[in-house]
Amino acid sequence: MIWVDYLIIPVMLVLIIASLLQEPADDAYGAFSGEKSDLFKNKKLRGSELFLNYTIIVSVVLFIILTVVSNSIDIRW
Repeated sequence: MIWVDYLIIPVMLVLIIASLLQEPADDAYGAFSGEKSDLFKNKKLRGSELFLNYTIIVSVVLFIILTVVSNSIDIRW
């Protein structure tokens, strides 16, 4: 394995854990069932929700970059 492959594993684990810690968005059910919902209400993320959101975004970007780098290194060798 190449050193980049060892970096992908912790990034993947952070991404999985952060996505599991997020609270479910039950607003979509009301939009499809016709019930009154606050789906399009402007909600701001605060505190831990904002931190988890940024963590997921950074993890996804790192995961994609590391995967592309890992695949390009494997192709050359």
